[in-house]
This record gives sequence, structure tokens and C-alpha cells, in this order.
Amino acid sequence: ATVRSEVAQGIVGVFDTPDLSGENFAIQPYAAIAVYGPDGDLVFYAYDADDTTTADDGGTTCIVVSGRRYKRSTELTVKDAVLSATTTAQPASPTLGDAYIVPAAPSGTDWASKAETVATFTARGWIFRQPYVGMVVYVEDEATFYHYNASGDWQQGLPPGALPDGSIVPMKLFEPFGILVVEDERNDPPGGTPTTGSLYQVGTSPTGAFVGHVGEIARFNGVSYDFIAASEGNTIYRKDASTLFSYRSGAWELTIATAVLKFFKMYGPSGNVAYAEGGTAILSATGLSGSVGDVWEIQIREAYIQTNLSQTGASTKFDIGIYFDGESSPRFVLVEITGTFDSLTSGSAREDSFYYISVDDVATHTISLKARRSSGGLASGSRIARATMNIRRLTPSA
Repeated sequence: ATVRSEVAQGIVGVFDTPDLSGENFAIQPYAAIAVYGPDGDLVFYAYDADDTTTADDGGTTCIVVSGRRYKRSTELTVKDAVLSATTTAQPASPTLGDAYIVPAAPSGTDWASKAETVATFTARGWIFRQPYVGMVVYVEDEATFYHYNASGDWQQGLPPGALPDGSIVPMKLFEPFGILVVEDERNDPPGGTPTTGSLYQVGTSPTGAFVGHVGEIARFNGVSYDFIAASEGNTIYRKDASTLFSYRSGAWELTIATAVLKFFKMYGPSGNVAYAEGGTAILSATGLSGSVGDVWEIQIREAYIQTNLSQTGASTKFDIGIYFDGESSPRFVLVEITGTFDSLTSGSAREDSFYYISVDDVATHTISLKARRSSGGLASGSRIARATMNIRRLTPSA
């Protein structure tokens, strides 16, 4: 007994069950023991000479034998990775080390009663680890993690709360600015091997690998394509169009509607210009075409008129107005000067004012800014007009 006790203190006792009630540790006082469990893992426990009160909890953290308490060691950490979490049929010819998350309703001699466990093929055959709540396993064929929840199910992804709110800084994101940068819109996947991470907007008639993904964003992962389904309000930047597109009512549209026509022109301020009765165009936007129900939005950034050395004593009126096609009278008068001018006089319209003309047909039209002398005598001095006008077509929502 003395020899047995001395030898026991220098070795690790190995057992195949945590139930050691039949062992006499008074004459074999191991300093450490290892329990070889049904899952194939050795779990180590160290003798704690200072603990005389902790109850045996069945082998999880403490084993009490002959008054000796052994505490579970944390030195050994099992790192789990499996081939698949969706294979239901027990593999016929596994390789040593192959591991699987056994899903619900498995089949096979060994697997049939082992749903939701982690199966590993060893030299002893299949061994099964019972998962614990919060257990995380990497699944190779999906390149993702699964976790075991409190309901007894495996779920794809890390456990809720694994990443605290606000813990991911933009620099750690693949697209840190939050707007996906897309190469172009296309129905056919690009030829060859795209650069890993390249993004494409799938068109309305996709082919090949894009079939079934209308309107989604395809991302090449280096081997195949991952698809991101768009939600209302999502925005992308299209490199081919050099502009933003947003997802609205099931389709990608320009984030900001493109103006049908934009004018940025300035006339003056030099030279003498005498405007004849009926008006002279300062700016003209020609060839404007729309649909019935549309509206032309006209933004006046500047409209300026100036007169000098008119016929003293004779009342004269000058104005700048918005004219539609060949109309003789303006739809809107922007700025007007009236008086008997014998010195420099000028006037200007309010900046960034907006005016609207409805479209009643599908014909082409011309919108002009014109300066005119609407009444009074013809002046002999200079009257200088300049303006900046932007025009775009608005299509009312249904």
C-alpha cells in the first residue's frame, strides 16, 4: 500500500468515467486524474488540498473521492470545426478526423439517435459530443460559424450580442462608407475571373450564375458569386454611370433625378443692346420634350436688366420674362423697370426662384428668357441683361 501510494502521487490516474466511487484514493492519492469521456476527450482534474467542502457536481468541475476534491483544469481547450452542418446521412467512408454537426432527423447506424450533437470520426469509430449553450463551431462548407442556443438548436452565425452595439468601427468593414461601389449593371456575369470583391448590379434578364437574382447585387468572392438582396432605400454608386442609384418600389433608380436640360449661360455686361418691341431672347432652351402631365421646373439663378440714358421725360417700361414657344407675352415676369430714365437704373429678380409650366402634349417646346421694352420710347443708351437658368422635367408620382 505504501509503494502504491508513493507511485500514485507521481502519475496521472486515467479513468473512463467520472464515477470513481469504487476507487480507493486513500491508498492511490493521485495528484491529478484524467477522465476519458464518451466524446473521446480527456478532461483533466487537479487535486485541491485546500478544499474540503465543495460538493461533487457529477464531473463538471469537481470530483470527490475518499474525501479528496479534484477541480477541472482549464488548460485543455477544444477548438471545434466541422465539414458540414446539413449532412443528414451518416457518411459511408469518412476520413479520420472528419467532423459534422449532426442535424435533426439524421440516419445511419451510429447517427440515427445523435441529432444536434457534434460527431467526430476517430480510430474508435464515431464519437459524439453533446453541445453546450453558447458553443460555437466553424462550418467549412458554408465558411461561417454556427452556435448552439438555449432552445437546443444550432443556428447559423455568432450568438446574439457576440458583437456589442457600436463595436465595429467603419475601418473594419469591407465597405466602410456604407454605399456599395458597383462596376455596372449587367444581365450576364463578366467573362474571365473578376477581381475578388467586385460588385455588379444584376439586370432584369439575368443569365448564367445571375439567374434568379434580378435587381440584386452580385459580389464575386474569389470562386463564385454571393448575392445581396436590395431593400427599399438602399443606395449604390455605379462606376460606369458615375452616379448614385437607390432602390425604390422594387427597382433601381437614379438617386437624384437627372435634369432633362441644364443651362448655365451669361450674357453681358458689355455692349449696347437696344431691344425691339416684342422682345429679344437672352437664353433659350430648345427641343424640350416631355409627356402629358409632366411639369417643366425653371430655376432662375439670376435675371438682371439695366437701362441708362433713356429719353428724358418719356415713361418707358422694360422687363425680363419667361416665354413658352412663340408666345408674345411672358408666362412669368421676373424683373421690371418702369420710369423716365435720365440716369443709370437697374433691377434684378430674386435669386433661386422657381417657376413651373405644365406639359400638355408630347411635342417639343422652347423655353426662353427675353428682355423687352414693353412700352414707352426707344432708349438710346445701353440696356444690359444677363441671366442664368436651369430647367428640368418633373414626372409626378403615380
